[in-house]
Amino acid sequence: MNARNRKVHTTKVRAKLVAATLGAGVVVTMGALTVELSGNEAHAASPATNVGATSVQTTPPPTPIVKIAVPTVTAKPWHGKGWPT
Repeated sequence: MNARNRKVHTTKVRAKLVAATLGAGVVVTMGALTVELSGNEAHAASPATNVGATSVQTTPPPTPIVKIAVPTVTAKPWHGKGWPT
C-alpha cells in the first residue's frame, strides 16, 4: 500500500466515522424533540379485574356433546418391499 492509497483509505474511514457520529446525533436529537414536543407523559393504568360470579360444572354430561369422528379409509394398501400383505 503506497502513501496515496493509505491517505485515501484513511480519508474514507474518517468520513464513515463522521457520518455515523452525525447519524447517531440526529437520532438522539429526534428522540429528545419527540419527547419534549409531545406534551403527554406516559402513565400505566392498572388492569381492570372482573370479579363477577363464576360457574363450575361438577358432574360431566351423560353423553359426549360431540361424537368422535371416524374417517373413512379410501386409500388402497401399498404392497411394496418390506410391507406386510
